[in-house]
Amino acid sequence: MQPTLALLAFALSCAPAPLLASSSEPWTLPASQEKPAVQSAASLMEQGRFAEGQERDFAKAKKLYDQAQAAAARENRLDLVTAAGEAAARAERRAAGIASGLPEEANDALTCRMAERLESLWRFGPDTEESKQAFSDIALLGALAVPWLEKAIAGPYVLCGRQLGESQAPYVRALALMSAPEGAAALERLLSSPDPLARRAVAEYAAADRHRAILMRALKDPAEAVRVQALESLTRSSDPALLGTVVEFAKGGTDAALNWLRAFRPGELLRLGASTELSPAVRREALGCFRDVQIFVPDAAAVDSLLSIARESSDLELRVNAMDALVNGLNRKWRPVSAALSARVEAALLAAPDAYPGQYFLPALGVVGSPAALPLLVERTATVEDIGAAYGAVTRILGAAGPEDFPVVVAALGKSSTGQSPTEQISNQLRQWLGRACLDGVSSAQLAAGAEALPPAHRRAYVERVAGEWLEACVGRADAGGSSPKLDPACIQFLRGIISERQDNLRARAIVALSLGGDASFIPELMGYNQGNELNDPVRHALTAITRNDPKRVETVLRALLSVRTLSTQGVQRACEQILTPLQPKDLLLAVSACWKPAEAERLCALVARLVPGPEGTQFLLAHYKELDATAVEVRGQVIERFGRDLHEPALDVIGAALRDPSDNVRAKASQAFERFRNEQQRVREFEAWRSSELRAAQTIAELLPLLDNANPDVVIGAAKALGALKARACTPKLISLHEKFAQNERVNSVLRQVVDQLAQ
Repeated sequence: MQPTLALLAFALSCAPAPLLASSSEPWTLPASQEKPAVQSAASLMEQGRFAEGQERDFAKAKKLYDQAQAAAARENRLDLVTAAGEAAARAERRAAGIASGLPEEANDALTCRMAERLESLWRFGPDTEESKQAFSDIALLGALAVPWLEKAIAGPYVLCGRQLGESQAPYVRALALMSAPEGAAALERLLSSPDPLARRAVAEYAAADRHRAILMRALKDPAEAVRVQALESLTRSSDPALLGTVVEFAKGGTDAALNWLRAFRPGELLRLGASTELSPAVRREALGCFRDVQIFVPDAAAVDSLLSIARESSDLELRVNAMDALVNGLNRKWRPVSAALSARVEAALLAAPDAYPGQYFLPALGVVGSPAALPLLVERTATVEDIGAAYGAVTRILGAAGPEDFPVVVAALGKSSTGQSPTEQISNQLRQWLGRACLDGVSSAQLAAGAEALPPAHRRAYVERVAGEWLEACVGRADAGGSSPKLDPACIQFLRGIISERQDNLRARAIVALSLGGDASFIPELMGYNQGNELNDPVRHALTAITRNDPKRVETVLRALLSVRTLSTQGVQRACEQILTPLQPKDLLLAVSACWKPAEAERLCALVARLVPGPEGTQFLLAHYKELDATAVEVRGQVIERFGRDLHEPALDVIGAALRDPSDNVRAKASQAFERFRNEQQRVREFEAWRSSELRAAQTIAELLPLLDNANPDVVIGAAKALGALKARACTPKLISLHEKFAQNERVNSVLRQVVDQLAQ
């Protein structure tokens, strides 16, 4: 027999036998049931096929086929006797491996081409085109190439003049790339080789899916390198059925197992990291792998596990790894973190702040912390080096805080540092937030409580920046007609403290703020804050605000002004003009009458004299003039001047008496008033005389006009001259019309022209 025919016959004998057409049994495993005492030939055949095709145990398969042949003989089934014999021979050949007596060299063309391909496997690199083509061709040869590959793996030999077998790896790889079952059978045989390098090559090139049974067997190899390599090959598959195997290796710290868990089951890494049965080194490696997980959706158990390790482990490095994984996940990989998980982490951190590695405590709290965490977070910033991270954490928390968090932010401010240290910027940050929060509805009680809660080092800045913003906003809204906040008793005391301690714009706003509730009972207190003989702007502003909706506003304001004994007469006048704008004189006169007291005669009379024009005001002044005492010199002068300006004749007797007043100013005013009365009387008399002469002239003109129609030229000339002398300009048209009538009388026309010219001047 030629070598080619021998190889072909060997390959065909190694191929799995097809199902016999006469067999009535399907190619499936029997259902789970009680086995009979004596198994049938068909059942034994099925078991043999399973051992050969699935378990790759050819010795077991031969034994089962032999038993099937004997059973078939007993059952007188000649078809199964033949099939079982052929299957047993095939299994025996597959178990034997390389056929004995293969020639060292052959001249067959197919064999030589195969030798060329086998040589290319180790001569060219694994990623070259030549090598790839050689692998592809050998895979097509299948069972024909298996004996030569096994021989090359066992040791060098020459085939068709080509030296083969200088490297095991490419030949093992060629077996692994075959789809023929003979290739897998050869790999299984190699696992029994005494050469660990061959066994490791099998573990390296076996496919995780097609050669699962081979790799699982390699996991039990006595050589660690083979076991590790087998695991690396298996972990190229994401099959979840590998989990149990991978976890067992991961418990020993095997990198391939840890990396597989990182890629496909990151939660298992957490369980390994939390297992106290494992060594700290393995637990650290597991948490290190978990830190590098890119996609992970944490749940409460995962978060609790990391927190527990970071808090309770006796190994510092393990605690650091757990905290690092937690912060890394919260800060970048797990976002957005649910509110429930954030609250869970925050509660754990706040419950035992000193139990966690210090360098990670603040970053973790900065990511998940709510405003409730601010005091502790700010307190810890004094001991951290990365102030920028602390500032960012405070910024994030403040960004989510609302007016209801005002007290806790105040508490955080009290924990912050003062002065020029780097952490001062955090104090400024907190104060700025508090100032903005004041514009969003912070209550007066919260404002006062905040000041009370702060140490002296922070209180002054709080009063200036935070309370200042609140006061300015409240006053501004009130001035614009908006609603005013109701002042809490504590806030009232807080404002009184500001008023008593300061002399600046903040004090002024505090004074005005006392009036925002519209409580008139504050008026005496507000007036008590006035200084000097003029009404201070803050007090004036406050009085305006507090009486804005008072139906008896004018009287209320006037009584308040009169209650300040140091307020000058001019001060009362100006305050009324400013507070009561627009002012109705009749309302002021009614208020003055209601508030009249002889002791207030000077200030009230001055007010009426300046702000209540008309006869009613003048009559009021005349009625009360005698109540002005000798010291009210300026007011008496104003009243006398008013009498003269109004030419109030009932006051003539008073003016006459004032001409003898001890005060030069009053006498001067009386003289001016008297002079005005006298001049007025003179003008009246002159008017009456003029009026009388005008009446007489009109009567004369009426008598002269008819004479212009007289036929006697001399009469006309006389009447015209008389009208010209009386300046009777109304007669000009009549005189002009006479020119035509006396056109032929030059003497009359000349007189008429002269008279018309005279009237035109």
